[in-house]
Amino acid sequence: MLRALPVLSMLLALACGGAETPANDSPPRGAAESATPTSSPAGAETAEQSEAPPPVDPAPAPTLEVLVEAEGEAATLRVRNRGEAVARVRTALKVEAREGEGWAPVEASLALRDDCEAAPPACRDLAPGAELEPPAWASGDAQCGCEGCVPLEGELRVVVESCAPEGHLPHRVASAPVRL
Repeated sequence: MLRALPVLSMLLALACGGAETPANDSPPRGAAESATPTSSPAGAETAEQSEAPPPVDPAPAPTLEVLVEAEGEAATLRVRNRGEAVARVRTALKVEAREGEGWAPVEASLALRDDCEAAPPACRDLAPGAELEPPAWASGDAQCGCEGCVPLEGELRVVVESCAPEGHLPHRVASAPVRL
């Protein structure tokens, strides 16, 4: 019985992943690969160990059409709900500029608002088949009161986000690229 104990210990270590084998060069599941060593105080978790990406908005992704139509110095924005459910969207719109093969955020002040008088709510509902047409985009970094707008150049797109619960990533729907 005592002779079997070392063999059982070795089998248990192999079954639990306690021994490395030359055939398995990949890092353990959940481990991050890094070219530079990192250290942390004893007992402290690294950000990679403790922070998982936030969950995505649990609501179904909205079926939206985001249209940007350039008209000289301005652009008309339209957001249509093509889905069969109410779409709850953030009123603050994102503007992104093409950067290489991707898109980068651009500072701009655009919103799904009814007019330039009242501040829009943080979120609003868009019924199935409904369309929002906020005040025209002055083709710069603002929508209303554009005395000192900074012109935006290059290929741009407007992004509408779902009104996700706090701590969740919103669903995103982007317009086709446009030049203003």
